[in-house]
Amino acid sequence: MQYVERLRYSSNMTYRHDMEYRYVSSKLKTYIVCISILLLFLLFVGIVWIKIYFSTTITKIGYEINKLTHEKITLLEERERLKAEYAYLFSPSNIKKIANDQIQLKQIETKDLRKP
Repeated sequence: MQYVERLRYSSNMTYRHDMEYRYVSSKLKTYIVCISILLLFLLFVGIVWIKIYFSTTITKIGYEINKLTHEKITLLEERERLKAEYAYLFSPSNIKKIANDQIQLKQIETKDLRKP
């Protein structure tokens, strides 16, 4: 009788221990699944955030390139205008006109020259 009781107690403990193990095991599996889902979600959010960040950065760089290209064209046009103005201002006919009209210089005639 004592042997049967001991066997029953032993088998009852093993059963209880096995049930507790299964309960902990299923709870652990649930936690692992929840953590896996959470990590996948965070990974997805991170990838989406990186994509949006790079997309906006590329867009900003595109706008900057467009602005600088427009500024380059404007500066090249201004350089050409300044070259033309420089050529006009330093042309001999314009210098002669300014000397006669604004400064009132006269052209020297050969009779006005002195010999040393």
